[in-house]
Amino acid sequence: MSLTAEAPGDWLIRLTASVDSCSDLDNWVGALQTGAIRLSGPPKPAGDYVDLYIAPDSGARDAVSVAAVSAGAMAWDLVVETNVADAQVVLEYPDLSSVPAEWALYIVDRDTGARQYMRTTSRYIFESGHDGCARHLRLEAVRETGNQMVLGSLQAMQTSGGVEISYTLSGSATVQVTILNMAGRTIRTLCNERVAAAGANSEVWNLVGDRGTRVPAGSYLCRVTARTESGRQASCLTTMQIGR
Repeated sequence: MSLTAEAPGDWLIRLTASVDSCSDLDNWVGALQTGAIRLSGPPKPAGDYVDLYIAPDSGARDAVSVAAVSAGAMAWDLVVETNVADAQVVLEYPDLSSVPAEWALYIVDRDTGARQYMRTTSRYIFESGHDGCARHLRLEAVRETGNQMVLGSLQAMQTSGGVEISYTLSGSATVQVTILNMAGRTIRTLCNERVAAAGANSEVWNLVGDRGTRVPAGSYLCRVTARTESGRQASCLTTMQIGR
């Protein structure tokens, strides 16, 4: 099967799944100006197998689920089934070149809550378990608009367990949260390249530095840097006073 993105704004993603010597190589999602396309997948083969399909609310098992081009967010629920036990299952999306830069793409594991940014990866890997598995995933496409990333409402509040750091984002981004001393030297990196969604987000610092020891009381800086997949970046800095 072969689909082509021809008109401006069209885009397609080929999805494959493999486990041991089994593979399912012909599955497509995307958006076309010409409108939606849905095609059912073939039946599961006999013997050992892996089966990747798109699972709409109707209960169908689609191999192709292409939507009409949308101005907002789109999502496809995916299922990867296999009867191969205790093996590594690989979902791959090797070519995202047709997807315009303003679309942020994520794989969400609905069974574990894991969320992976697709632009900087080419696969999502999980284990099949003792009885094989039916893993429930979602591919999310979020269209980023506007000319800049807005990072705001940065606050650092000391609690009984440490410091809660909260901030807001105007859109999804990868985020780095760093604690520094007043001379600007890094004391602790709380997260680096973590995917954060639009809206309110938070991190907790337990007052321990990167060397594993508790920091002394005093003044510290917290810096949050957010970067979108298209390269837009914003950074905020706040001061916090740590007491004992």
